Amino acid sequence: MDQGNGYLKMLEETEKAALMAANPKRTDIFTVGEQVSIRESRFRIIKITDKKLTLRILPREKLP
Repeated sequence: MDQGNGYLKMLEETEKAALMAANPKRTDIFTVGEQVSIRESRFRIIKITDKKLTLRILPREKLP
């Protein structure tokens, strides 16, 4: 979860479930394996540390 001071905080599953139940539109909670979109590019979160997210870029979806 984004602490708002340049750090990320790891949450226990019970903490995450409680936060999501209280407000399902939260945007400051990230999980490993989650796909995120930044400036029209898609990424998968590979690793989370207290100072950074490690992302892997995903291929663009091909249109028919």
